[in-house]
Amino acid sequence: MFSRHILKYPEAAAMDTITPGIHLNISATIVSAGEMFELGFYQPANSMSYYVAIMYKNILEDRVVWIANRDYPVTASAFFCIGNDGNLAIRQGRIIYMVTDLQLTNANVSATLLDSGNLVFRDENSSILWQSFDFPSHTFLPGMKLGYDRRIGKTWSYVSWRSSNDPSPGNFTLQLDPGPEKRIVILNGDEIYWRSTRPWGDDSNFFEFPPESRMNMYNFTFVSESDTAYLTYTLYRNDTISRFTLDATGQLRQVLWFENEWSLLNSQPRQPCDVYAYCGANSSCSNALSPFCSCLPGSEPSSAELWSNGDFKDGCSRKNDLQCGMEGLGTAEDGFHELSNVKLPENQLTVEVQSTGECRSACWSNCSCSGFSYTDGNCSTWSGDLINLQQLPADDISGTNFYLKLAASDSGTNKSTSNIRRAIILSVTVSMTIFGSALLIWQVKKKRDKRKGEGEGFHLSFLFLVSYNVLCTHWYAAQLYKKQG
Repeated sequence: MFSRHILKYPEAAAMDTITPGIHLNISATIVSAGEMFELGFYQPANSMSYYVAIMYKNILEDRVVWIANRDYPVTASAFFCIGNDGNLAIRQGRIIYMVTDLQLTNANVSATLLDSGNLVFRDENSSILWQSFDFPSHTFLPGMKLGYDRRIGKTWSYVSWRSSNDPSPGNFTLQLDPGPEKRIVILNGDEIYWRSTRPWGDDSNFFEFPPESRMNMYNFTFVSESDTAYLTYTLYRNDTISRFTLDATGQLRQVLWFENEWSLLNSQPRQPCDVYAYCGANSSCSNALSPFCSCLPGSEPSSAELWSNGDFKDGCSRKNDLQCGMEGLGTAEDGFHELSNVKLPENQLTVEVQSTGECRSACWSNCSCSGFSYTDGNCSTWSGDLINLQQLPADDISGTNFYLKLAASDSGTNKSTSNIRRAIILSVTVSMTIFGSALLIWQVKKKRDKRKGEGEGFHLSFLFLVSYNVLCTHWYAAQLYKKQG
């Protein structure tokens, strides 16, 4: 029994394959044929724990790309092998951590580390039984997948480390949104932390990395079928070392090994305003301001205490309810406030109209509408809370105008509307009083003049002047009302 557990790491170190009977202890590795990657035990700095890991062979900085036992660290006495039942396992005394859990008909199997960084577990016919690429850690290597296949119940997602020296599963997950638009999302727990602005269109906008950052290195392929959707990529040059990594802070980093160091080509989210709902609902985010978040006009922080401490996730709430559906004589009407050069909020709805006025009317008449935008002949409206509205700097010409729906008391229409209505009521009342008084005077004077035998000229002129005054008063009132809208 003892002879079966002799650590044969000197023999294994010269090979790229583990077969039954070969055991890797903490000082032994297997190396891929082209010496790109090695598999062995990894010990984080200032830690007594060990993990079976796949690492770059000739890179000493940030070299780990895959961990077998993220949720179960072991000690220096552990070793990695193919167990008696034919499965890959980590043994530590009497404790066995199963890396694979397959029902095998025989134990004539082997595990080979490829130059792609993939550990492939095969049977005697070289059929693939299991591969590490199907169980990602935090690194998205060329040839790996990001997505899902419902036919086989498989999801390829990436989970961050808990910290820079702790490879156990962290809080952030990179995955492909199964929705119809197939966006890439980063989750913080169960909540969206970042989401690509645009769905798949080409390799330049899926990760939203500028074309110059790719340096013609990446060849992306996106597969989308009824039950399957995934993104994969390759590198045009075999001598290029580059990868995507989801770090412990939730940032997706695109890095290139260049001149003996990792060069950051780009990252998402790049700035606080790129984080999904960083400022919460009904707020505006600006990377050029400090603090980054501010409540939209007519709103105030939902939690003043959290807001003052720099925690904006609860967002803002309306100070006053909209009057939609409650308008009546003497009641102020909702209005709109223009926000210029902004990145529009998430989750817009398209409305078929022909003009800005029709778009405005569509939002104004819909009590759930919170704002609208009419750009390039397209009308978009928003319902409920506004998420991810971003104020762009003046030199950014990519922004557009957004019209925020406000209660009259917040939009400044309350006072003007009430004043105009009072003016209309007063003008009509005065004009009718004048007309009534004039008519009474005219009737009295008509009877008096008839007894004296005088003509009708004065009566007609007087009646004409009074009527003209009344018509002018009504016209002025109508213009005020029209101006108010």
